Amino acid sequence: MRVVFGVLLIVAAAVAVFALPLSADDAPGCEGLEAYSAAMMAEERPIEADENVFTMSSSDWLAYAESALDFHDRIAAIEPPTWAAEWHEVRLDLAGFKEQVGRAAALEGVFVVLGFEDTIEELNERDAVALAAAVAACPDFEAFALEWNPPEGTPVASPVK
Repeated sequence: MRVVFGVLLIVAAAVAVFALPLSADDAPGCEGLEAYSAAMMAEERPIEADENVFTMSSSDWLAYAESALDFHDRIAAIEPPTWAAEWHEVRLDLAGFKEQVGRAAALEGVFVVLGFEDTIEELNERDAVALAAAVAACPDFEAFALEWNPPEGTPVASPVK
């Protein structure tokens, strides 16, 4: 009876371990972080608006919008760990927002961006809450989040392709 019980425990433990998206490098609570961060970092970022947005033409704004839409679609195909789902959703919303801004600026000029101030504030608040929740669930997530979105002024190396 003990042998059967022991075998059942081993089988149950194996099923539990293999059912989780766990990497050898994922810390407890961070199941799926390595695969998720690798998938996200592999995606080429959308083009950014020029430093001086007043010099951007309508075609520049449209290219910005199309790049944001393409980025949105690529990261939408990535499945985040459950503890990072809201953070991922904010990334999708930010990409969609950039697309909307780009299209609006292409049609109506750069000053239309001023009408998006409330949306920017709301997205920033959601981002902070989602980041805090993800870091609370997986402290290692903070390092990835900083790599994903370094503070302004931080030099970022270009990926080698």
